[in-house]
Amino acid sequence: MTPTQKEVVMWCFSKYKYSIEYSMNIPESGEYDGCYVFNGLIKGSENYKLKVFYKSKDYPTIEKALEDAIHHFLNNLI
Repeated sequence: MTPTQKEVVMWCFSKYKYSIEYSMNIPESGEYDGCYVFNGLIKGSENYKLKVFYKSKDYPTIEKALEDAIHHFLNNLI
């Protein structure tokens, strides 16, 4: 059985102390144009200082942003 995105994100945090998440870009105009763009992020902590070591390109959905960030993390574990 394939794990869900939530299960993978929780596993990455509990095992490696990395947080995989998304952020939303708001258009420069500040006006909602029917679609926001999401970035996938992977954050780790080093001596209690937040370190962002991956920021993806823009994606049309949260799911796509998280999927790419998860793939990046898993492909760069070693």
